[in-house]
Formats: sequence, C-alpha cells, structure tokens
Amino acid sequence: MRVRCKNLGGSDLGTLETANGRYMRSSIFHVTVGREYTVFGLLFSSGMPHYLICDDNDIYYDNDAIPVWHPPSMFAVTCDRVSRHWRVANWSNSEQYFVLIGYPEITESPEAYDRLVDADPAARYAFYKRKQLAELEFPDSSIEQVAQLIEGDWLQCPFCADAWQSNSLNALVRCPACRKISNDPRYYLI
Repeated sequence: MRVRCKNLGGSDLGTLETANGRYMRSSIFHVTVGREYTVFGLLFSSGMPHYLICDDNDIYYDNDAIPVWHPPSMFAVTCDRVSRHWRVANWSNSEQYFVLIGYPEITESPEAYDRLVDADPAARYAFYKRKQLAELEFPDSSIEQVAQLIEGDWLQCPFCADAWQSNSLNALVRCPACRKISNDPRYYLI
C-alpha cells in the first residue's frame, strides 16, 4: 500500500483525529506534501485508521528507520493493494476498539506491538526486514513511470532504492550506488 502526502496535518487534521487527544492541531509531522510513502501497517483505534510509515524525520535506531503512526487525512491512497505478508490482529475489548493489520511480527500479540513502539532492538530489526520486503513489493511510482518511458530493463536496488538501466539480468547484480549485491534479480526488475 502506498499513500501520497496531501497536507502537513495541524489545522488540516479532521475533527475525529483531534477529538480523542491522540493528535492535536499543533502536532508536527515530518512529511513532504506530494511525496509518496509506503504503508507498513494499519491501526484502527479510537474510531479511525492510522498509517504506519517512515517519515522524513530521519530518526534512526541502530541505523534502522523508525516507523511512526500518522492520521489518514494527511494522505491520499495511490496504491490500494495491501501486502501479501500482512496479518490481522483484533485486540478490541468492551472499553477499546483496537485492530491492527500489518506484518506478522507486530500482529502476533499486543506485547509485540508494544515492543516496536518502545524501540526494542529485536522489534526494530524485524521491522527493518519487513520494510525492505514492502519497498520491493510497492516500488516508488516515479521510478516505475521513468522505466516505462525508456526501453530496456530497469533495475531497482532493494537496499538503497537507486534505479538504473541494464542490458542483462545476471544471477548476481551489484548496485552501482551502494555496491551491495543481490542474488535474486527478480527483486530488482521494475
């Protein structure tokens, strides 16, 4: 799933988003209007959905990007396909509505979800691995548009997201930007 940022929140947040106190009109979100983001999970609580994305804040924990929950009114859905890896967890009770749709490591239990939010190293590592898979599953649409305009095979690095044109798809592919090697070229083909 991919979304495009259409506003920066604040005064543009919906009434429902600010009514429960989770977000305020003064909330600061580190996103770029017009930029697309991969959604790594959906949380339904307090009567609304939240998108789990890595924003532009460049906050890292042990070199891994930290995902942050964002209100839906800030985004327009650009790719409505959900990840084939996602699972559903329903931890609702008589006092709280709480449904999480995301990768298996955060949907296995409420404690697993809490570990991600609390910056547990193992939870961050699991997220980082799932992030790599999701970004391969949902490539940046601007790169796809460029690839369609130019003849030839275009490859995209699963590590740094750099894209380049290639005349061959060897068993091992080395990214010209980050120099990392992948032995699975199907991940590269755009």
